[in-house]
Amino acid sequence: MLGKISWEQEQIILKKLASLPKNNEYNVVHLGAGYPRFDPFLIGDDPHHHLKFCRWSREIHLAQCEKFPDGRDGYFRTLVRKINVKYSDLYSKIISDEIEKWSSVLRSEEDLSNPDGRTSQLTGKQEFCRLNVLDIDLPDESVDYLIAVGLFSKYVSIVWKNLPKALSESRRVLKKNGTLILTLHSDYFEEFSETASRQSFDLEILDDSPDEVSEVDRGGNRMLLSCKRKRPPSD
Repeated sequence: MLGKISWEQEQIILKKLASLPKNNEYNVVHLGAGYPRFDPFLIGDDPHHHLKFCRWSREIHLAQCEKFPDGRDGYFRTLVRKINVKYSDLYSKIISDEIEKWSSVLRSEEDLSNPDGRTSQLTGKQEFCRLNVLDIDLPDESVDYLIAVGLFSKYVSIVWKNLPKALSESRRVLKKNGTLILTLHSDYFEEFSETASRQSFDLEILDDSPDEVSEVDRGGNRMLLSCKRKRPPSD
């Protein structure tokens, strides 16, 4: 799921989500997420470094919450920010029935008590869907975070050959302060950064570590990049 990524890079993304300002609602889209290939309750590390849907869903669920004392030396979790997530892969072979089945195990729209102990709120919705990165079926400026792990790669030729279009569509659906977070092999960085700059993105390298998750031992680094929409001078 979601291509391949190191544990350290996972944590960088999760910390960004958990540090979003409170009392707001956010929309996150995973482009090229793939489909569940592993037992959702599998224990231990995945040697292929795929993120597990259920674990990732739980971590995003926790990023929405804070512990609140219950007055009996315990605590309960209360909602402080709502994060809606779409997991998308246009070419996934998963069928509609399987999408519904997997959606049912995600930590989606759970009822959490408010600190007053009398009212409650639902956590964000998490769901599977199909979106084409070259023609994203979402409204303009509707997404806070786009996450693409392993999607921007020469191994995904339809995306790489149409990189300007993919980045243009990403920029279109991102909110004015929205961010595209992606993994990228260091071999591709120069070409990607030049194209991203032409598409009005500001790049930041969040992590640049030896690539230990490739199928083949080609060396180099696997980078985690943040691409923020450049603001027009008038903003």
